[in-house]
Amino acid sequence: MKSFTSALTLAFTFTLTSCAHRSQPLVAAPTAQFGWKTLRAEHRVAIDVTLPDGTHDQRSLRGVIAVERPDRFRLRALGPGGITLFDLLSVGGRVKVIEAIKDPSKSSLGEIIQSMAGDLSAAFLLEPAPPERKVTVEKDAVIVSEATRTVRLSAFQLVHGQSLPARIVIDNSARHYSVTVTASSSELDSPLDPELFKE
Repeated sequence: MKSFTSALTLAFTFTLTSCAHRSQPLVAAPTAQFGWKTLRAEHRVAIDVTLPDGTHDQRSLRGVIAVERPDRFRLRALGPGGITLFDLLSVGGRVKVIEAIKDPSKSSLGEIIQSMAGDLSAAFLLEPAPPERKVTVEKDAVIVSEATRTVRLSAFQLVHGQSLPARIVIDNSARHYSVTVTASSSELDSPLDPELFKE
């Protein structure tokens, strides 16, 4: 399993490095009609958790993600030195932790990962959509509202002819955290290895 996840990281890194030197994407209008089928991206992630005593715990990490619409994604969260914090698979709303620095079943990490999977499903408008999901387009952003989260997609750029948000802000009221995701590189509609989404 370790060799597979190492290969996954190398595959992501190679792909993202190969497209990182292209010219800066053009600004695009916000849209909730995603026309792309697959996405590969590297993200910078800032997490702000409100603790029970009202103080804030702030962390930053990198994430590499592969998304295949309509209903699946694979995410690796990377900490200092490229260490894998967790490797997450979501297919059709079913979430599985492939690898984690801590046992998710013996800590709050499992609940947080489940919650983050829901956040990302909302951000990429993946199925199955909860019945309360509401999507609105504003002047400069798309807002996705669900029962326990609000996701704001903004800074839309033209990537391979498609409008794609370069900034995602998640406010998760159930778990008392906010997350700001900034895309450092993205690639659309390249073939993805089916092995990425094997459950």
